[in-house]
Amino acid sequence: MYSDFLLDRNKFQPAVMTAFYTADKVHERHALNPRFVTKLSRGLHSKEEVEAMEFRMLDAIQWRVNPPTALSFARHLLDLVPSVLIDGSTRETAMELAKYQVELAVSCYDLSLEKTSPTAFSSLLNSIESIATLDATCSLYFESIGIFNSKDN
Repeated sequence: MYSDFLLDRNKFQPAVMTAFYTADKVHERHALNPRFVTKLSRGLHSKEEVEAMEFRMLDAIQWRVNPPTALSFARHLLDLVPSVLIDGSTRETAMELAKYQVELAVSCYDLSLEKTSPTAFSSLLNSIESIATLDATCSLYFESIGIFNSKDN
């Protein structure tokens, strides 16, 4: 049934492009336009074909697509911090520490029931504060852009 997709380039190409398009929609901030996927195929596959293939693929996996993970939230949150506040090596170390903390959090049953964005934020802020002498600059920065309110803690 699905093996014919592997043997037929005219079926394989739109399937791969649609899988990329769908993954982008699930995991990125801004979704690609199906017309862009049409352009990538050099006009071989229409917008309607891409959307039909997407529906077929989602139906085949019974719409089991994952929402953003705590780790992807942590990456996006770290991207919000201006480079003048955190240099490259501190940024990498902070992400590694946040990753470790997120992994610990999701292995704890009670914490695994929490929403992923607060877990990510807590892990990231904790890691930044543990390695950088920022005099609460990051906390103030997050507070100034409306992500975090230190008075709530």
